[in-house]
Amino acid sequence: MDIKKILWMALFSTNVFLIIFSFIMTPFTGLNFNESLDPVQLVILLSGLFILMLSAVLPKKLKMIQSVQQKNESSEMAIERTKFILSLALNESATINGFILVFVFKNWTLGALLYTASLVAFLLKFPKEDSPAEKKPSGLNV
Repeated sequence: MDIKKILWMALFSTNVFLIIFSFIMTPFTGLNFNESLDPVQLVILLSGLFILMLSAVLPKKLKMIQSVQQKNESSEMAIERTKFILSLALNESATINGFILVFVFKNWTLGALLYTASLVAFLLKFPKEDSPAEKKPSGLNV
């Protein structure tokens, strides 16, 4: 199994665990869209949405500085994995923001919004088949 799929499954299962833990520890009161917003809750929600945006944009814009001697297939593979891990980690932090909204503030409406957005982002980041940079050269028997 590919290392990216293992990482994805591990972090996705953590997200699912946080959502299940929210349901167990905080009774689901339904979605109340007329609820007044505390400014702290609004800041947590906006920071979670901003983090989700960063998880989509930042890895694409990230440019690793490499020396000319280190530019080979293994370093490109490491860079791709680093971008992937960065994206998943940022996505995980957005889920944690949703968890804070549910667990601390008992606000299921905002928490469900962040949970849903984070799960959709995770599903969109499911690793596809190995990219050319990820494939091992045929001459290596490792």
